[in-house]
Amino acid sequence: MSELRLYIPALATPLNVLLLLWMAVGRGLFVPMGWMTVLIVLASPVLVLCLVITTRQIHRLRGELTSGQAGAQLVLWSAMFGFGLFLADGGDSGTFPSILMKLLGEPPWGETVSMFLWWCCVFAGPVAWFVLQSRLARSLGAATPAPHPTHPYPGYPPGYPGPGPMNGHQGAD
Repeated sequence: MSELRLYIPALATPLNVLLLLWMAVGRGLFVPMGWMTVLIVLASPVLVLCLVITTRQIHRLRGELTSGQAGAQLVLWSAMFGFGLFLADGGDSGTFPSILMKLLGEPPWGETVSMFLWWCCVFAGPVAWFVLQSRLARSLGAATPAPHPTHPYPGYPPGYPGPGPMNGHQGAD
C-alpha cells in the first residue's frame, strides 16, 4: 500500500476522468444502455465537481497520501468501476442486463446479485468521497500553520496597548 500511496496523486486525474466516462457511457460498449444513462449524464456535473475538489486537494498535499486517504480513494475508484459493471438498466423495451450478467451468461439470480452489488457501489462511493475529502481537508488544515501573533495581547488591534490602565487611572469613568 505504501508504494501505491506514491502513485495515487499522479493517477487521480486520468482515472477520475476514465471512471466517470465509464459510469456514464462506458457500459454501452458491452451492453445496451437504457434510461439510467440519461440520469447519470445529468448527474455528471455534480460528480465532476466532487472529483475536482478532491483531486485538487490531493495535488495541494504535494506528498505521499496517508493510508486512510489512499484507502478511501481506492474504495471510491472501486465504487465507480462497480457502478458501471453492475448496473442492470431498463428501457422502453424491457430490462437490459448488466455487464456482470452478460459475463455470467444471464443466470436467473444474476439480476438480483448485480443490482445488490450496484446498490453497494451507490452507497459506498459517496461515503468514500466524504471520507477522502474530510481526511484531505484535515491534512491540508494541519499543514498550514496558524499565524504567529505579533501583538503581546492577541485579539487586540495593533496600536492598542492591551489591558491595563486607561487614561492614567484604574477604575470606571
